[in-house]
Order: sequence, then C-alpha cells, then structure tokens
Amino acid sequence: MNAHSLKNSFLLLFSILVAGCAASRVDRWPSVVPEEQGMTFTRITDSTERVYGPYDIVLSKEGRLVSTYRKWFDVSNDGLHVAYALQHRTPGIAKVCIKNLTGDSSTSLRTYRGSLSDISFLPDCKSVAVYDAYGDIKLIGVDTGLAIERLVTRTGPLPIDSPSMISGLEFSRDGNSMLFHKLQNTAAGGRASGGYTIWKHDMRTRRSSEITIGISPSYFPDGRRFLFVRADSVTSRAQLWMVYPEFRHEVLFASSSEWGFLQPAVSPDGKRIAFVSGTRNKNMPLNFDIGVMNADGSHARWVTFHPGNDLCPRWSSDSKSIYFLSERETGKGRWGIWRVDLRE
Repeated sequence: MNAHSLKNSFLLLFSILVAGCAASRVDRWPSVVPEEQGMTFTRITDSTERVYGPYDIVLSKEGRLVSTYRKWFDVSNDGLHVAYALQHRTPGIAKVCIKNLTGDSSTSLRTYRGSLSDISFLPDCKSVAVYDAYGDIKLIGVDTGLAIERLVTRTGPLPIDSPSMISGLEFSRDGNSMLFHKLQNTAAGGRASGGYTIWKHDMRTRRSSEITIGISPSYFPDGRRFLFVRADSVTSRAQLWMVYPEFRHEVLFASSSEWGFLQPAVSPDGKRIAFVSGTRNKNMPLNFDIGVMNADGSHARWVTFHPGNDLCPRWSSDSKSIYFLSERETGKGRWGIWRVDLRE
C-alpha cells in the first residue's frame, strides 16, 4: 500500500470529534466496579466541574470504537499540578485551569472564546502549551496566566487549514522539541484527502518538520525515540510503532489480533507504557479502558474495567500511578480526571 493510500485508511479509521462535552443529564455510574476492587481510585476534579472531553464516542460501521485522540489534560513533570480545560456556562467560552495536586486549590489561568483541546506542560513546569479554537499553540505562564508566546500559528511557519488540524502535543524531557500530529488537507473544495502525520517542532530554531504517518506521539525518557499509533494497512487495527527521528528508522512495537492500541504514554522511569483500547466486559457495552505493558511491549494487561469510558492516561512523576479522563461516577458524556495507584 502506498503512502497516499495509507494516509486515507488512517483518516477513515480515526474520525476526529473535537467539540467539548455535552451537559445533558444522565444516570450516574459507580466510581469503582468489582473487577477494580483492590486498587485505589481517587477523583482529582470536583464533580461540579464541567471538564472538557470528547463530545461523543461511537461505533464505526466496522464495529470499532471511534473517538478523539487529543491530549485533554496533563500532569506536570514534578507531579505537583494538573492542567485541564473547563467548559464555561456561557456557550463558546472555555478556560484553562491548574489544580494543585498536593492540596485542593485550583486556579483559572485564562479564558478563551471558543473550544480548547490539547494542553501540555513544558518540562520546566512553569508554563503550559494550549491549542485553541483559532489554530494557535500558545504558551501560558502557570503563575501569571499570561500568554508568553505563540509557538505555532495558522499563518506562521506551519500553516494550519482549520482549528482542528493539530493535536497530541508532547514535549521532550529536555524541552528542546515538541511533537504533534497534524491532519493533512490537500483536497480541492475544502475536503480532506490526506491523513494524519506526526511533526517535530524544534523549540530553539522554531522550525517544524514532518517525521512519519501516525498520531499520538509519546517520547521515551531518553528523547531519542518515541512511540506513536498507526493503523495496520490490512486490518485497519491500531498498532504501536516506535521511531528514531534522527535516523527515520521505524519498527513495529506492539500489535494484537484482539484489540488496538491508542494514546500511548511512556512512564517517566521508562519501564512501562500505558495505553487505551476498546474492551467489552461481561454484559457491558464496548467501551474504552486503560491498560499497561512493559517497556519492551510484553505483558499487556488491563488497569480499568469500568462501563464508562476511560481515556488519556498520564503518568505520575514517580511512575506508580496513572491519571486519566473518565466518565465514572459522573455518567456518559460528562468527564472527570481520576488517578489510579498501580499494583507493583
């Protein structure tokens, strides 16, 4: 299959849904189900907060779960703060919030007209990168809430064809580079004919370069390689791949005939990888859950088993816990941020 066909198949598999969560009243789910007994789950955001997350999660015509793959929140490298977006009661208004993980305090940094999606801490923990509805990636100071700099703009060195084109912001540990995936749009009449490609943005030269086809990049601690998601060219099932950008060398990292791998996150100690996949437990409907595997791709196992969707895993600084976006306790279409402490 040529690169153009691969991009098209990737586009068909991963339909993008970028709106904020709906506020409709729904039945609430329990916080923990029997399969999760023995693990400690902690709610991070308040149940009254309207945390931004996927608007909807649906089944494709092939019977696969389809959702967004944005980085809806992030945890700072020092483990002290979590950054996320809240939907304002006024339609079309959103704000970035920082919550202190060592206490109950939270701070609203900045209010935006329009939706917010990707939020990512810089390695120094002093600022967050935010992708907004205008197609800009901005740096915001954690202490001041002020916009420090525009990293990428619609009219800048990497033109963006619409505000929903960029996602998956990921910084290297040394802060010298930022990864993201971008929807290529080369068609006439405004219809996308391309697919998703991963780009590397050099924070020193402010230049961006295309690396490979795929989505959801996640750096290993050494900064020399990263994981990403790509659809199998035959089955269209999501696989994990690893690439060394310096050498443009790619290898298949993890693949399964039973499930796909989405939203990989490498732990800070480099020993484990968290991922998201569709599961069906007992009589529950198909939904997204979180799993972990060893850093060599072995011993994949489930961490969550909830009927509500669990997405966007982010590691704690000590690599012993996973923060994630979940519908548990709040109900379908309403999101909160949780933490699960892993068994050793």
